[in-house]
Amino acid sequence: MHNRISENTPRVYALCRVSSKKQVLADISIPEQRAAARRYRKEKLSKFRWGEESYPETEANGFFVDRAVSAWKKKFNERPAASRLLSVVRPGDYVLIYSVDRAFRNVGDFGTVMQAMTQTGVNVIFVSQESVNMNTSSGKLIGNMLATIAQYSSDVKSDRAREAKLMRKLGLVDKNKPSGEPEKIPWDENKLVLPGRIEEESKRVPGRVFPYIRCSHVKSLESGLGLACQEQAVVAYSQQLKEGNDLLEIQDVFADEAVSAFSKSFAERPSGRVISEQLKTGDHVVVYRLDRAWRSLGDATQTIENWISNGIHVHLVADGVRSDDPFGRLHFYTMAYISWVESYLTSCRSKAVAAYLKKKGRPAGNTPYLTKKIVKNNKKQLVLDVDRIGRAAWFKDLKERTGMTYEAMAEYIAREYAKRSGKKYKMTEHPFDFRRIEKDVVALPKMLETAAANMADVPTPEELHSRGVIKYML
Repeated sequence: MHNRISENTPRVYALCRVSSKKQVLADISIPEQRAAARRYRKEKLSKFRWGEESYPETEANGFFVDRAVSAWKKKFNERPAASRLLSVVRPGDYVLIYSVDRAFRNVGDFGTVMQAMTQTGVNVIFVSQESVNMNTSSGKLIGNMLATIAQYSSDVKSDRAREAKLMRKLGLVDKNKPSGEPEKIPWDENKLVLPGRIEEESKRVPGRVFPYIRCSHVKSLESGLGLACQEQAVVAYSQQLKEGNDLLEIQDVFADEAVSAFSKSFAERPSGRVISEQLKTGDHVVVYRLDRAWRSLGDATQTIENWISNGIHVHLVADGVRSDDPFGRLHFYTMAYISWVESYLTSCRSKAVAAYLKKKGRPAGNTPYLTKKIVKNNKKQLVLDVDRIGRAAWFKDLKERTGMTYEAMAEYIAREYAKRSGKKYKMTEHPFDFRRIEKDVVALPKMLETAAANMADVPTPEELHSRGVIKYML
């Protein structure tokens, strides 16, 4: 007599997904999702075995993997692996998914699929978010909130991509020009949706308008696209405010460049600190979108409440929301919570990826100074950035010979670029460029010491200068 498991015995399946080819190439997320599913089954579902089916067929039994498939553009039943999984699961089976956003980026799709699976008797478990229990009212609430946040995150990314495309189309940023202040082109209010003409409901009282913009990452700063869109929108909105109250005085745009709003409160950022110290009753703070100013729930609620209690107005341009409206305040606090959760989930994913990479002996975290990532044998690797090392050596040599400040170096580069390209000289206003020079030079000695074996490949300052240091800096 053969010892066979009953056909009615529940099986365990795992669904994994990544959105982009870049994630597939990195080969980090899918292995971590697989490992999490195996750990969960071993610890809590060991009496059940993996299902015999898989997708694609090269996957281990029970695993269904969608690679480079968007959950925002395609519904659950439109994806290859997910749709195949729906055809094989039976009542009583278990489906393990790493997190809500690995399967859903549309709240309507989440509700439809989860309701169908629950009514069929299929047990869906989000292994990193076990509080999402679709058999309880609170679990349904948390699940729908996470799906809503996932959709919001994808919607915002789409908005930013569309805004960046528009900035290029309008000529506000030239992808071939050096990073710095974008060209000033008259803003056409028909190009982006702005709220209708603003009528001051309160008395015409004097005050100042502080337009504020921010980007989190170096890439965003160097491209200039995100900041350009924000700047044009907050300036246009500020001008509308002044048209409704000619006693208002518009201040220069305050920008926090390559600064995290999740790890630093508004008052801890360079420009945020200046605004916080200068604000008085009757003043206005204009922000493109709430997450451009706040990514911390506590910081957002405390700062906004403090400003409102002191007669300071806050405006969100993209949403057409202002703090002196009761519904507007509800909008502020709701979006503050969503922005915080979105950043918190991103932080959790980053930590999980770092732990996985560390376990596998692969480099984790930010790219170290004077190195770069390359793709070799379909895997990302860190190697020395010999051009950047040579450039840093050139700066170090220049500073030692001339005593120039880093700001003077940046000005020298800007003038050299203008001379070589035939363009009009225009000094960049981004202090990040100066800091980047300094950090490269400071990191240089240790990098040269640890990379002595590779020094034959590093160009000398003279060689680098002859090749044109300008093209490496800009």
